[in-house]
This record gives sequence, C-alpha cells and structure tokens, in this order.
Amino acid sequence: MSDSSSPSEILSDEPLFDAGWLKLRKAQARIRGRIRSWIYCTRREQAGGSMQQADAVVIVPFLRKGDETWLILIREYRIPLAQYQLAFPAGLLEAGEALRPAAERELLEECGCRIVQVLEESPVLSSSAGMSDERFQYLFVEAEQVQEAALEESEDLEMLQVRHAELAERMQSGEGICGRVWPVCRQLLSEKAFPDLNA
Repeated sequence: MSDSSSPSEILSDEPLFDAGWLKLRKAQARIRGRIRSWIYCTRREQAGGSMQQADAVVIVPFLRKGDETWLILIREYRIPLAQYQLAFPAGLLEAGEALRPAAERELLEECGCRIVQVLEESPVLSSSAGMSDERFQYLFVEAEQVQEAALEESEDLEMLQVRHAELAERMQSGEGICGRVWPVCRQLLSEKAFPDLNA
C-alpha cells in the first residue's frame, strides 16, 4: 500500500500538439510513490505556473433598472456542444493583464456594458482539472449599458437581462447551462433577491 504522506511531484511535461489557442501536453507524475501519466490541454505557453494567476475572467454582472436589480446572462452558441447555452460574459486574460481590465474589455465587447463597481472577486479557481490546467476568477460587478455589443466575427451570442423572478424559469428552460452559471444562480435563487445596488 502506498504512503499517502509521500510528496507528489511532476517528473516530466512535454508538448504533444499546438493548435495556437489550445495545446495538448503529456505529463508524468509521481503520486504517492506511483508513476502516472496524464494527457491534458492548456492555453499557457509554458507548463505549470502559479495557481495565483488566472487564465480567464468570468463576469457576473448586475444591472440597476430603477429600483430593481437585474442579472445579465448571455446565450451563446458553443460548437463543441452543438447547441446554445446560458453563460456569463467571460474571456481570456492577455499576457500580464490584470483581472479588471480584462473584465472591462470582455463586458464591453459582449454586452456593451461598462463596470460601475466591483462587488466581489473570487479566488483563482480551476475549470476542469481532469482535462485542463485552466484557471479562472469570478468578478461580481455592477454594470451599466453604454453602447451596443461589439462582437467578434466568430461569436454568436445575445445578452439577456433577467429579473430575479424569472431566473428559476431560465434555469429550468431545458437550454444548455454553463457549469459556471448553475451554482451561482442556485445561490442567488436561495437568497430570494439580487444584490441591492441602491443601498
């Protein structure tokens, strides 16, 4: 039986295929005294890196409309899923870019909104650790609409503005739902209201 206190370490990590935005790598690791191999994908130029550095930002935007707070979702066609799914605005950080400027850029492009204030920032989280080393952070923000969305040619998405009373129906609509959306919306539903932006 292996010793669970034995240190784990990466022994090798080699590139297999580079498709530009996405790369395939094969790593070998010693885990509890056993050598194991793993194939995974990455967006990073180099293997490894700090868990303190996010690759992407996921924006949870709230919109003030009179005395009401609305949630912004997007409905986007995702080719790997061959369907539309409900998601939050999101995007990759450029090299050396901080979280808020990346969020500002993506929110403006996808929704035509700017950030009024940051409400909360999550720690760095992993997306799908069995398949990828991608790390992201949530940024909860108050947003306001300032222009039309400026979508890239490859993007097929629409912005949805959702009242709290409509959120449960959206989550049960039968549409695809991004895994980053469901737990946040489930928590928002349990709180009976969106954050009060007029407070």
